[in-house]
Amino acid sequence: MRRAVGRALSYWVVSVLLLATCRADPGTLASARQPSNARLWQAHEVSPTSIAHRCPEAPIFDPGPEGAIAYSAEGSLHLLELFSGRDRVLVPTGEVPAVGWPVSFSHDGRWVAFGQGLVVPSAGGRVCSPLGRRGPPRYASTYSRRWLPDQDILIGETLRGALIEPTVEGRVRRLPIRVNSWALDTSGRYVAYGYSPHVPRVQQIRVYDLVTGSRRIIYRGRRHKIAPPQVAQWSPDGNWVLFWPYLENSASLAADGLPLLAVSRDTGATARITRTMLPYESFITWCGNRLVAAVGDDRYVSDGKRVVLAAPQAWRPRALTTDRSRSWYEPTCSPEGSRIAMASTRSGEEARFNAWDRSLWILSPGGDSPEKLLSEHGFSYENPIWSEDGQSVLVVRRESKPRAMASLCLASVHRPKSCVNVADLGRVGFGYYGMNTYGLDWYQPRS
Repeated sequence: MRRAVGRALSYWVVSVLLLATCRADPGTLASARQPSNARLWQAHEVSPTSIAHRCPEAPIFDPGPEGAIAYSAEGSLHLLELFSGRDRVLVPTGEVPAVGWPVSFSHDGRWVAFGQGLVVPSAGGRVCSPLGRRGPPRYASTYSRRWLPDQDILIGETLRGALIEPTVEGRVRRLPIRVNSWALDTSGRYVAYGYSPHVPRVQQIRVYDLVTGSRRIIYRGRRHKIAPPQVAQWSPDGNWVLFWPYLENSASLAADGLPLLAVSRDTGATARITRTMLPYESFITWCGNRLVAAVGDDRYVSDGKRVVLAAPQAWRPRALTTDRSRSWYEPTCSPEGSRIAMASTRSGEEARFNAWDRSLWILSPGGDSPEKLLSEHGFSYENPIWSEDGQSVLVVRRESKPRAMASLCLASVHRPKSCVNVADLGRVGFGYYGMNTYGLDWYQPRS
């Protein structure tokens, strides 16, 4: 943290310059918030006047037993059926604005949501905007959204922090809450959200019941200097809400990491899980009801991150990675909870973002030593997604440089050093401090 404080002045200078630029060009600040794959995110110079609220009837979608991958590539949205190998374009480049991250399938795979709230049938068809059509420049109207489990219904956050609940048929329910950050529990009934009341002057986390409309405060903390607490996730059993409190009076210091806390939904009891970590959802995963997290300070993902395991009620973290010469991050647990896939690179601050090779490792929640699955000079493997049977991992393979050619490949846990290419992403951008995001989701039919 002493190093972070020392760097704060230089980052302050950069912030001032950025603010001055933003005042001259209001679009600059929006660009600064974009993910690493900025070329895929950016709106194309087209008019979105013809996109309707109501979605078309979705054709039958049967991608086969291995499912389908939806991914954005250089401004277009693709769908790959793994069983047949058929890759087709759902949304061509230039057809609509803001094709890209995040990409997510509905529960039954019939719909793909992409960008900031657009939806298209997985079998192909017209793009629709159930979260609401907004003319330029407010067309991309939502910052975050989730599909409800077992329903073709989205919950989305608008630019002003309101939550709306639209169906693909065009019906919209406006929820009577405003949020700073929010998370939906696994049942799809409860929304936990950060809130800043004017009186009393403290920060809160509240829970809203989508069925009854009731609201309840589960956390009250001292007034945070920058923003309300950032809600991260619910525990799988729905008994705990994880969040990051913003306590420092410095955005620069906060960017080097925040504490991760858990609060009980029933009792309001609060426990600190780790002193500091980067507030990224991809740094948190669950093996059953056990939390696995990448923790450690410094804004560079390559600098000193380690993976720990913790479980309620005590939430005492136990180290799963001990090699401090490497940085370990982006853990994801297999569906049955027996394996964890994670990215790793040598530990330190990169002179250029994404210049160091990232390799893919597998380890057990029981504490066995990590085993290297994929590693290649000049290339990086990241963003792991498990197959439902826990036998293979879908990863992004990219050149180890800021502006890189990238592809998707499938790796079997039983065949180290082998990754079968399934799709090309084209040229992708870089994430600040090495944190990359991709418009990508894998629908796998339930057995």
